[in-house]
Amino acid sequence: MANFVEATSSQQFEDLLSKAGKFLTVVHFQAAWAPQCSQMNDVMGELAKENKHTMFVKLEAEAVPEVSEKYEIASVPTFLFFKGGQKIDRLDGAHAPELTNKVQRLSVSSGGAGRARGGAPQRGP
Repeated sequence: MANFVEATSSQQFEDLLSKAGKFLTVVHFQAAWAPQCSQMNDVMGELAKENKHTMFVKLEAEAVPEVSEKYEIASVPTFLFFKGGQKIDRLDGAHAPELTNKVQRLSVSSGGAGRARGGAPQRGP
């Protein structure tokens, strides 16, 4: 699937971000030993089918430590959301409904200047 890829190096990760431009990029920091990461990869695969203009990237957190450290990844799964090469949101943990909501909300604002939109963080009940 063209919009669901794996980054295996820091350079490849940076290249993917720059190619995505103003479109939403969702990066899943994962680990092969964590079953919840595998489940969330399945969720991302489904989201990739439904969101053709969004790039979904899997990144093995321990295999590319310089990227994990740069973005302060302390646990997996962690999802970072980028536009215009800038981080605009974050989701820690395996929360499929929240991941889906963030992708839908952030992908519709793909137009514009590529700046992060301010707003109150969404909190559960």
